[in-house]
Amino acid sequence: MENLTKNALQFLDVLRMALSSDASQWDEETLKRAFEWAAFFEKVHSRLPSKPHHVKELDSRLKQMGNEMALSFGEKQFGFDFLGQASRYVERVLLQNEHLDRELYRQLLDKYGRRGRCNGSGSALVEDVSSIRVEGAKMQCLQSTR
Repeated sequence: MENLTKNALQFLDVLRMALSSDASQWDEETLKRAFEWAAFFEKVHSRLPSKPHHVKELDSRLKQMGNEMALSFGEKQFGFDFLGQASRYVERVLLQNEHLDRELYRQLLDKYGRRGRCNGSGSALVEDVSSIRVEGAKMQCLQSTR
């Protein structure tokens, strides 16, 4: 469990960088590693439910780490359930980052198509972009009330 927690902390750091201007320094290899981390945690999510005690303990640790790093993923809190859609969250975080290199952004959009989530209407892409816009509007409203 300790190794898993340490790996989750590294993944959180990857997400933190993906949310920030640090993403401007990313190259294809960095992007690939971010999605490898996400795939790893999606496997963890699919295999661990047979051990409910471990799920509860890991969920608690992940939520604590997410809170300590004060990372926002919209309405979703970093925890065990988050891991099941880790790739999607990497995509969403990068999709909204204006600092991401144009070529990497293009590759990110291609991922939507390759995963079959961007059918003729681009439904997953449209859903993610809409969600990002709603989250941005909520933040603007909150900031204006201060």
